[in-house]
Amino acid sequence: MSSTFYNWGTAFVLVLFLTCTLYTETQQTRITLDNNGYVDILISIDESVPENPLLIDRLKEMFTKTSALLYTATRNRAYFKQISILIPKTWSDSEDYTQPTFEQHHLRDILIDNPDPEYVTDTPYVWSYASCGDHGQYAHLTPAYILDPAINALYGDEEKLLVHEWGHLRYGLFDEYPIPSRNVPEYYMSSTTLKYEATRCSTDVSGHWMDACNVDDEGKPQMLGPGCYFLDDWSTGTYTGSIMYRQYLPNLKYYCDDSTNAEEGNVHNVEAPTRHNVICAGKSSWEVMRENVDFANGANQPRVIDDTTPEYRLVKETARRNVLVLDVSGSMGLHDRIEILGQAVLGYLTNVADGEYVAMVIFSTEADILSSLVEIDDTTRAELIALIPDDVDAYTSIGSGIEKGIEILEANGGSAADGRLIVVTDGEENRPPYIEDVQPTVMDKDVKVISVGVGNMSSTESDILALETGGSTYYDAEGMSNSLTEAFIAINDEGKGTTQQHIQLYSVQVEIAALSSETITIDIDSTIGKTTTFTFNYVGSSTPEITVTSPSGYVIDSSSTEYTENPQFTTITVLIEGTAEAGSWTTVIRNPSSDSLNVRVSITSMASDPNVKPIVAEAFWSNGELSPDKPMSLHAVVSKGYMPVLDAEVTATIDRPAGGPLVMPLKDNGAGADIQMDDGIYSSYFTQLEGTGKYGVKIDVVQKPTSVVSPSKIIGVPGIINPELAPDEDVAPDIPTEKFSRVANGGSFSCNYSLCFGGDVYPPTRIIDLVVADTAEETITIQFTAPGDDLDQGTVSYYEIWIHNKFLDMRNNYNKTEKMQDIHVIGRSVNEPRTAGNREKFSLIVRPHFAFEVYVIAVTAVDDEGQISPLSNIVTTKTAAPESNLILIILLSAVVVTAIVVSLVVFILFVRKPNNPKAVVPMI
Repeated sequence: MSSTFYNWGTAFVLVLFLTCTLYTETQQTRITLDNNGYVDILISIDESVPENPLLIDRLKEMFTKTSALLYTATRNRAYFKQISILIPKTWSDSEDYTQPTFEQHHLRDILIDNPDPEYVTDTPYVWSYASCGDHGQYAHLTPAYILDPAINALYGDEEKLLVHEWGHLRYGLFDEYPIPSRNVPEYYMSSTTLKYEATRCSTDVSGHWMDACNVDDEGKPQMLGPGCYFLDDWSTGTYTGSIMYRQYLPNLKYYCDDSTNAEEGNVHNVEAPTRHNVICAGKSSWEVMRENVDFANGANQPRVIDDTTPEYRLVKETARRNVLVLDVSGSMGLHDRIEILGQAVLGYLTNVADGEYVAMVIFSTEADILSSLVEIDDTTRAELIALIPDDVDAYTSIGSGIEKGIEILEANGGSAADGRLIVVTDGEENRPPYIEDVQPTVMDKDVKVISVGVGNMSSTESDILALETGGSTYYDAEGMSNSLTEAFIAINDEGKGTTQQHIQLYSVQVEIAALSSETITIDIDSTIGKTTTFTFNYVGSSTPEITVTSPSGYVIDSSSTEYTENPQFTTITVLIEGTAEAGSWTTVIRNPSSDSLNVRVSITSMASDPNVKPIVAEAFWSNGELSPDKPMSLHAVVSKGYMPVLDAEVTATIDRPAGGPLVMPLKDNGAGADIQMDDGIYSSYFTQLEGTGKYGVKIDVVQKPTSVVSPSKIIGVPGIINPELAPDEDVAPDIPTEKFSRVANGGSFSCNYSLCFGGDVYPPTRIIDLVVADTAEETITIQFTAPGDDLDQGTVSYYEIWIHNKFLDMRNNYNKTEKMQDIHVIGRSVNEPRTAGNREKFSLIVRPHFAFEVYVIAVTAVDDEGQISPLSNIVTTKTAAPESNLILIILLSAVVVTAIVVSLVVFILFVRKPNNPKAVVPMI
């Protein structure tokens, strides 16, 4: 076999020890603010974007202007100092391009990619599931937005648009303008002005409602819809306003602040029901930013920077280099670990793309190189498969495996930079060199660690190293799990476009009783079907009998050409040539032996058309490690390209150190851990802890009859167009999905605190979707999503509904306002809450006891330990005018009008009689 070493390309080191951790698949940005300058910003151009040098020139122009404005917007505290632009490997070489160090496509902070071909929209946006103050995943810009002046102009000055999006991406800020499609109203009742105000920040932003709105005397638009919007003044007024408001306005150039620190005309509007106020509990942009790591504790104080032009580094993407570093220590002989590892590596080597580079290392007491880097083709693939180890020996030196991986990457003068070490270990290291010995070298050489593990006794040091290097970790809980196979599929697909991924449709381990069979039905939709593979892994001498039947009735069995049995790895594979038929496929697994048989089943497929993006799912934990002040949340994204898939059934199966697997639903309902309803991101907090150790998760997604792809929505926070320039476009209708199923391994996290043993650790989550559903003469009806006893899990004990007439009093000191009693609630009692995730509805009697002109209402929830949730978002409203008063007003108006008419008639009659000596001519 070939033993050629390569000294170029993206380093991808798979350090396979058997550990049990995958920290998180969330975006691991390397951006830091150093001495007022942001460094290691990564702009990545997708390989589907046609080569165009002008795109690079425009990116430099845009971000140079943005750096200058950011310096102003942050009050001389931050600018862009260093930016890398990652050029796709599909573009031509250039002497201007350098080798990557840390730059990888999936680590991008700004993504340049084409819009979805099914629904073309060039709206800039930030992809984010994060809550207030947490950074987003990445900002998305299309080539058309960058290159087409007409499209660019729709959003105003590009530097303002990018500073606005930077607020979402880096500082965890939210929009401060109305978004009716996301339940952010055009107007609200102000308890300060006692009038209806346009939703905006700040209130110093002047303007007027369009005539189509038919505004009444209280400032309330009567005819919301097309043609009705608040038109901000462009050239008059002294306001500055928040740049998180409508960034296209010329006066906007600062982030808003509280009344003590804001620039003139830029005081935060705490009353407006904006997304920012709802999610950030009324804090201004700067109040959130001052808590950000970039500015917290007085960091990066204002400084004079004469030149804010960034340094640009152009980096050319290269082929990946993969080094498999496999743990073959003695404990790998337990529980069939070495056999299961061999099956997972076989699947990885089978799927790795031609043109990538792979090497192999094994380690126990010491480490040995089995193969140097070879370029993958049919010959080298087979040679590597022949090297997969099946023997174990002695002790565990994880550090020695890492050292050999780096040695391979640096052979013949090569660089280890951008290397990825995927660590797999089944126990603690017990021989030097240890991880702590090699950690400085790994960090210094910009090597990335990915930790893959089996069992709950693995080294936590490998997990920590993965986090420090921006890597991820995967956890195989053994038992009835198939997560080691899932992990290798995810590793292979990392950073690839959705049309190049091996999409997981099904993954499970089944136990089949003696002389029995198991039937599996899976739906293959038309967006996939290429390279569809059914894989069946088992251990032992008994071979299962497999039949796979297509939707049209074609049967595949051991006599078929699609059927391959590998006795060495006890694996059966069914590979469908061409594009698999869409519809329901049925698999029957029969156990012919007199003993029970465990079979791990994995079904994958690829996009059927390289130009049509398939439905995909990905999952991740919010944090790499659970801590008392940062609860853990779980998120799954279901999408077709950049369009969300709505109303799917998403279920998480969580492996825990004790207590067995936990099955829980994830919801896209805009409550609890899910901050935005109907954006294709399904979320939940995780609170059912069962001891210290590793927690791993698998996500299953299946279609429901009501599941749709929504072309009118984006997975993220979209930009806003100047309404005066907005083109007339019909809203694209939702598209029902075919039957589909998807699987995603979301990795794992570690828990090492006393809270890991459960108990009532967390209070109910904050309610963020409180709304006024209806008003009458004496009642106000409110609705919200029920929180849980622990965050968004379980059932709270009761609610407290607070009422007042001043917004700021409610926000700053709600427990000194009025708490409504059961006698003020019609129907259900506040002591009868529903289970978390259900909709709550309470009708409140407010008159005559609370005779306010404007009502300010908020809610808290209390659990069985007396823990109280943070105060909900605050709503303001007025009761409906009494019907009897309306009738009286109408009658009185009629009497007055009649009297006026009669008086005029009499007056005219008298004036027209000139001979009447008593006639009086009025003075004018």
